[in-house]
Formats: sequence, C-alpha cells, structure tokens
Amino acid sequence: MKSSYSRLASVEEKKNLKKVMIFGGLTVLIIILLLFVGIPILGNFTAFISDLGKANKPITSNDKTPPAPPRFNQFSDFTNQKSITISGNSEAGVNIKIVFRWRQ
Repeated sequence: MKSSYSRLASVEEKKNLKKVMIFGGLTVLIIILLLFVGIPILGNFTAFISDLGKANKPITSNDKTPPAPPRFNQFSDFTNQKSITISGNSEAGVNIKIVFRWRQ
C-alpha cells in the first residue's frame, strides 16, 4: 500500500511541477509584453491626453519664442499659369505673409 501512495504522490508532484512551469512561463511572457508593449502605449496615451488639455489654450502675448518657419508642400519652380496654389502648414495662430519677387 505504501508504494501506491508514493506513486500517486509522484504523479501529482509531476503534474504540479508542470503547472508551475507553465504558469511561470506565462508570467514571464506577460511581464515582457507589458514592458515592451504596454508601457509605450501608456506613454503615448498620457501624451495624447496631455496634448488635449493644451490644445484649447490661446497663445499668450508674453510668448517670446518665434514660431518655426512654415512648411510648404511641393510646388513647381516654373509655370506658364496666371495663378498658382501654395499650401502648407505652420504653428497655430501665426499669420504668414508671402511676397513674390518676379525675375525677368
């Protein structure tokens, strides 16, 4: 009778060891996924929420930093048209003045 109890205990011990190995491996995998995927997603979400709060604030008059130069989309250097369309983007609240100098 003692040998069957030992055998049963040995089988149960092997099953428990297998479960521990599976759950341990899954735990390590989840920690790795959180480090490499979860934290960057959380950081991006936090930055997005932070930017939402700043989007509605008006530009103050004590802003002494000049805006970055405007960025124009690609347009042709030469044309035979009477008018052209120039498009691009710049910092919000900035007025852009375009001056053309014709060369002959």
